[in-house]
Order: sequence, then C-alpha cells, then structure tokens
Amino acid sequence: MRRLSLLLAPMLMAQAEPKPLVPEGIHSLAPTAPETICGITAASAQEFEAKVKSSPNAKYNNETDRYVTYVGPMPLTLWAFAKSSNFAYPVATCMRVYVEGGQTFTEREMRCDASREACDRTFLEFRDLDKKVIGN
Repeated sequence: MRRLSLLLAPMLMAQAEPKPLVPEGIHSLAPTAPETICGITAASAQEFEAKVKSSPNAKYNNETDRYVTYVGPMPLTLWAFAKSSNFAYPVATCMRVYVEGGQTFTEREMRCDASREACDRTFLEFRDLDKKVIGN
C-alpha cells in the first residue's frame, strides 16, 4: 500500500498544479541572465525601467493606475512598466514598430518577474490591447 501511494503522489501533485493561461513556448519565465528586448539589455524588469527612464533619448509618455509608459530610447518604441500596485509587478514590456520589405509591422517583447499566472494574464492583456490598436 505504501508503495502505491508513493507512485500516485507525483500524479496527484501534477493534477493539483493550475494549468497555465498561456501555452508553453508562447513566453517563458524571466531568465536569471541579462536579456535584450527592444534594444536594451538588463537582468530584470526593474533594471529595464531604470535604463529607459535614465536615457536622454526616452521621453515620459503617459500613465494609468497600473502602468507608466515611455517613448524611446529606440525610435518607434513604446515601453510600459507595471507600477508596484499592479498584480504583475514587476513587468517591463515594449512595442516596436518597424518597416520590412515595404510593410509596417509591430513586435512586442516582455520581461515579467512576477508569478507565472500574473505573467500569463499580463501577456494576454497586452496581446488583446495590441490587436485593438493594430486592428486585427
């Protein structure tokens, strides 16, 4: 009986874990090493925010009760940083507009140092916002 319960324990624990809101591979949890998004390299969402805010080429854009946004420092780039009261804090995300082959495209990148569920929710929220803005 004890052996059977030891075999079943991992299966029961796996079922108890909540299913991610976003499938694996769409985005990943923040790495521990620095990464580059929208032309900036940093090791955390907070470091991305500090680097963007301190750049002479970035300009304050707007803020809500959950986010503060900046334009730049790279051309045609909009950054959004979660405020500490946001459920997904800390998160840094940027949208870059670029032209390739005569067509205009957008690309969003995100660094989320919160829980998997909070990061998934934030990813979905920005994906839906981007669809509204772009008209898809």
